[in-house]
Amino acid sequence: MNCKNSMKQDIKELEKHIDYKFKHRIGKGSFGTVYQVADSKNRTFALKIEETNLLQVSQLENEYKVYVKMQGNEGVPKVYYHGEKGNIKYIIMELLDTSLSDILEKGEQFHLKTISLIGRKLICIIENLHRNHYLYRDMKPENIMTKKGEIFLIDYGMCKKYIVNGEHIPFIKGKVLTGTARYTSINTHKGYEQSRRDDLEGIAYVLIYLIKGGELPWMGIPAPSRKEKYAKIGMRKEEVSINDLCDGIEGKEFFIEYLEYVRKLGFYENPDYEKCKGIFIKMLALSKNKKSVNSNTNNKASNEILDAITQKKAKKKGFFHKIKKFFSYCSPDSKTRDE
Repeated sequence: MNCKNSMKQDIKELEKHIDYKFKHRIGKGSFGTVYQVADSKNRTFALKIEETNLLQVSQLENEYKVYVKMQGNEGVPKVYYHGEKGNIKYIIMELLDTSLSDILEKGEQFHLKTISLIGRKLICIIENLHRNHYLYRDMKPENIMTKKGEIFLIDYGMCKKYIVNGEHIPFIKGKVLTGTARYTSINTHKGYEQSRRDDLEGIAYVLIYLIKGGELPWMGIPAPSRKEKYAKIGMRKEEVSINDLCDGIEGKEFFIEYLEYVRKLGFYENPDYEKCKGIFIKMLALSKNKKSVNSNTNNKASNEILDAITQKKAKKKGFFHKIKKFFSYCSPDSKTRDE
C-alpha cells in the first residue's frame, strides 16, 4: 500500500474513531492537513491531523501545548480535543473563516485603517504569547485568520520556549532558518537564535506585504537551491533601506518608526509592547482623518475586519471610546506569567 492510500485508510479509521464526519479539506502544510468536520449535531469544527512516526518530533503535540496555555486569550482559537489514532495525531478546534492571504488573493485591498487595527491586535496576541514564555517564529498572512471579522493567530507548531528554568535561552549563532523566509527577521537570516524581537519584526513585513498588495522587494529572487535563496533574501533585506521598503505607503512614517525600533532591540531585551501598540494607534488616528479610503464595496472581507474591530455596528459612540473598549483586552491576562 502506497503512502497516499495508507493515509486515506488512516483517515477512514480516524473518522470512525472520533465520530465526526469529514466534510472537506481546508488546507495542507508541511507538517499537517486541516479538514472541516461536523459532529452528530452538525456543528462544524476544524480537525488538524499529523502523520507521525517514532523518528520525528511531533509539531502538533507542541502546538496543542501552546494552545492549551493560551486558551482564554483573544485572538487564539478554542481547542476542544487532542488525541491519537494509529499513525495520526489530531486536534479538534474552532473553525475559522479565511486567512489574510486568501483575502489578498481574492483581489481585496488592505488600507491603512484596517492594517493599523490588525497590527495592534497582532502585537497584543504576541505580547500574551511572550508573557507565557513562548516565541511564535512563523509570522505570515496564511497564519492570520478571521472569523466574523475578528483576527486570530493560528499554527503554533513552531513555537519555542525562550524562558527555560527561569532563564532566557542563550544567544547562539549558526542556526538553521526557522519560519517563512519572506517574513523572517534579518537576524534569523544571519543564523542567530530567535528571541522576542524577531516576532515583532516579522509583523512589520507581513503588514507591509498586505498594504502593498502582496509585494516585498525580496520576492521572486532566483537561486539554484533553497539555502542559497534564503541567503539572497536575507542579503536583500539588509540592502533595502527602511525608507525605501516603506516607500509609497500611506502612513509611511509609522512603519519606519516601528521597524527602526524593533530592529534595534537586543537579543535579551524585553520589548516595549505599549510603544509598539502606540505606533499603530497613531497610524489609526491618521487614517481616521483621511476621507473614507478604507471603505470599498469590493473589499468585503477586509471591511468585515474593520467593522468588527472598530465595532461600527454598535450604538453611536465616540470613535476613540470604541477603540479603547476593543483594545482593553490587551492588558496582560491574569492567567499569564511575567518573567
